[in-house]
Amino acid sequence: MNPEAAAPKNDNLLMLGTLCIVFAVAIFLLDISTPGGVAGGVPYVILILISLWSTRKSFTLMTALVATLLNGLGFFMSSQAGALSIEISNRVLAVFVIWVTTLLAGYYKKTAFERERLINDLSHLNKELNEFTYVVSHDLKAPLRAIRNYSDFLQKDLKGKLEEDQALYLEGLNEAVCQSECFLEDLLQLSRIGRQKVSLQQIDLAAFLKNLIDGLALPKECEVVMPKNGPRILAEPTLLRQIFQNLITNAVKYNKALKKRIEFGWNGKGKKVLQIFVKDNGIGIAPRFFEKIFQPFQRLHSDEEYEGTGIGLATVMKAAAKLGWAVRVESAPNAGSTFFITIPKN
Repeated sequence: MNPEAAAPKNDNLLMLGTLCIVFAVAIFLLDISTPGGVAGGVPYVILILISLWSTRKSFTLMTALVATLLNGLGFFMSSQAGALSIEISNRVLAVFVIWVTTLLAGYYKKTAFERERLINDLSHLNKELNEFTYVVSHDLKAPLRAIRNYSDFLQKDLKGKLEEDQALYLEGLNEAVCQSECFLEDLLQLSRIGRQKVSLQQIDLAAFLKNLIDGLALPKECEVVMPKNGPRILAEPTLLRQIFQNLITNAVKYNKALKKRIEFGWNGKGKKVLQIFVKDNGIGIAPRFFEKIFQPFQRLHSDEEYEGTGIGLATVMKAAAKLGWAVRVESAPNAGSTFFITIPKN
């Protein structure tokens, strides 16, 4: 791909050219008026630096040629000639600096263009991946639903007629289909975050969490502790629900305590950020797994220990990133976990 062809259309060469001319005239007048022996041609490097605002290599190259010519012309028009050898050395030094700067500028433009191209390619691939994930997870739900329905029909029609092993096979088929449906639903929610447009609203956090918790129907042995009054935050309701719903359900699921406890809190008074925490008394997480748990499909336990798809915390991380927030965890095995959500106040 030609970088010239990919240059932004709003590249204002006229403005940059005018700016270079003004500086070139000023530097040239300064050059011919300085005493001999002073490397008055070195300031022409400023022209090269100005040319970096343009994405076109040809503009930088032309600027370097003009700077070189003006540097040579300044040698003959200098008002006070110094020792010839010193003057020549200074002019050679100025040319050297000009062209070294030009080469570095060309390398910078090349890497900047490559970086921009890679970012665009990655953005395009990410969009395609989100669309592919959405289509696959959405379209696979229908056949899985049909399999589950037929399995239910067989269990009802053959009830009392099946041998014990055959009944277990059908029950296992049903469980496998249900797990697949849960996996696809979680995958669908994850893909929707990338496609979703963010429409921010002012939300009373305490009231939002109370309504969310009431709708989740948590077990009776689960105690929720939360301040009565909460801050108002700027967020997208659906993304906010995905963040806290996953954190709450995980706090209940990965918890062997007889009295499960979930504590909410926030602190941001006098700070540039608001920090919200969700603390539980669950089984905890070893520090070496802190990065892994936020990656999709990464699980620390088998299905026999804890059911799940390994997408919950990945959804939390992606939803928070979509809002410009940060998520981290502090935990230790058998000591519970605390998830911190950092929200910039501006």
